[in-house]
Amino acid sequence: MKALIGLFQFACLGGGVVALFNGQWLGMIGSWLLAGLVGVAGNRLVRRVDGVSETGRQAMSQIPRSIELLRRGECRAASGVTRSMVSNFRMGGDKYLLPFAQTIHDVALASVNDAAGAETAVTEAKRLTAVLPPIPQVDVEVLREMQGLVERELRKGLPDADSLVREFLALDDA
Repeated sequence: MKALIGLFQFACLGGGVVALFNGQWLGMIGSWLLAGLVGVAGNRLVRRVDGVSETGRQAMSQIPRSIELLRRGECRAASGVTRSMVSNFRMGGDKYLLPFAQTIHDVALASVNDAAGAETAVTEAKRLTAVLPPIPQVDVEVLREMQGLVERELRKGLPDADSLVREFLALDDA
């Protein structure tokens, strides 16, 4: 199925290149837009069949990487990785994984002293945790504890990055 969708998408892109060489600008734009729509539709179809979209699958590989970056104290890099992870889950439509990704992202934001961003992220994570169905592989109570940890630290003012990350990792390892 993925190969068929990819082949069709590739054919649309090829048709756009042919239209470009023939000076058919509208044909080129149309075929490239069609290729983009096929890509989005294919991503959603894969999510329906496999349970997670292709972009979500790629984002899932970033979870251990972001936690490892936090563990090593590279909070700025972890913030970038988690931002990418959250946007990939959103783009792929993997909403049930968003609360977990958003929670890691708010820890990373708080650890680089972005209090406003962390507060927005933790509010969004709490809202998603309450609204969406539970994540099969994640204990929701641990997720709520992580969100409460960030909220508590943000209420105190700018959190100490080392202690925040240390407490988060302790909860993550539990």
